[in-house]
Amino acid sequence: MATHSAETVTHGIELIRDIIKVKAQEGFDRATHAVTMATGSGDYLTAMQRSLGTAGTPGASQAQAALIQRQVLPAMEAQLTALEAQQRAAVATHDVAGGMAATEAVQAAWTAIVNKMSDAADLLKQAATDQQAAAETAASGRTSLDQSRLAGMKINDPFNTGGQSRADFIRQTIVPDLQNELRAIQARQAMDARDPVKALQDLIDGQNKANEIAQAGVDATSEVASNTQHLKDAGGTLSFASPGSGQIETDLAGIGLGA
Repeated sequence: MATHSAETVTHGIELIRDIIKVKAQEGFDRATHAVTMATGSGDYLTAMQRSLGTAGTPGASQAQAALIQRQVLPAMEAQLTALEAQQRAAVATHDVAGGMAATEAVQAAWTAIVNKMSDAADLLKQAATDQQAAAETAASGRTSLDQSRLAGMKINDPFNTGGQSRADFIRQTIVPDLQNELRAIQARQAMDARDPVKALQDLIDGQNKANEIAQAGVDATSEVASNTQHLKDAGGTLSFASPGSGQIETDLAGIGLGA
């Protein structure tokens, strides 16, 4: 009778152990399914971005990072929790082999989470870098267009009478666009602050751009001066005279067109 009771107790203990293990396994299976679904959503997003031609853009990188942070990482963390529950279940049921396997799985899960966090950070960094490059390209394109317009203004002014208009264009359009370029470079400096090589190049680029802005101010002043000088060189007088009075001939001689 005592033997039967002992067997019953042993059987009951084994049954409890099995229930603990099954519950822990069920929790792990649900968590693993959630990770698979979240990862699949990421793969689907990547496929859609490729089909739409948006892959590699800042927006695409930001969307991928957001999916990792909002779906994949929470699912992986839930899976880690389930693995830790399996680890505790193994200890509670004196399952040495199961405990060792669970410990290894927990360690691997932690590593996977850290790597996935790094993936999201890299995607956000790449998006910021791409946005910065696009901003600099756009700013540089505007200033290049400005220079072309300024050259056209000079070509269409053979008598050099539009100096003031060109000076205004430099001050009101070219200088602000150059300042936008400088701000873009300064934004890049903030991003590259921890990279000594890039930081030095950014500093040089910023100084060169500041020099361009200063030179533009000098160019504007020179345009006004050239316009004023043209009026001085014209000389002569502003008066009306009847033909044959000699005044017209004198005025023409003053600007180099007389006999």
